[in-house]
Order: sequence, then C-alpha cells, then structure tokens
Amino acid sequence: MKDVAAQNADGRHVLLGIISSYGLNRHFSIHLVHKHFDLEEGWVMVYETVRRPNHPDFILCSPRAPERCENLHGLYFRAHPDGTMTA
Repeated sequence: MKDVAAQNADGRHVLLGIISSYGLNRHFSIHLVHKHFDLEEGWVMVYETVRRPNHPDFILCSPRAPERCENLHGLYFRAHPDGTMTA
C-alpha cells in the first residue's frame, strides 16, 4: 500500500483541493471501513481513552452493548443522502 498515494497523485490533489476550498482542513478525514470484530446483535463499537500514570494516553476500541455503557457519543458519523448523520 505504500505506493498508492504516488500512483493516484492526480486524484489526491483534486480531493485535497476540494477539502481546502470548503475550509475543511481541520474537520475532514477519510477512514477505511473495515472490520476487527463480529458484533453481536445490537452491539456497537465503543472508543475509550485509557489514561495511566507515567504512560501516554491511548484509545481502545471494542464491541459493547450500548445499554451497559455510560456517556456514549458518536466519534465518526455517516452522511446519508437526505443530509442526516448517523454515529
């Protein structure tokens, strides 16, 4: 995958130009949709910041049942054709 950006330089420049023209440089990101876990029915992926003394913080992602979690909020959102967003 290391050469993909170089092989698609024209497309990358177009995309970066669109992002810049709308002032989204600090707000826009692209994420590869992929799978790490088989989720049970009704479960969601939850991101947690793990803080420990004398160690840098890191983010842990794992499947959870939403009713067993407190303070859930979306980290990434999907845009739907009607303009609504879903976490």
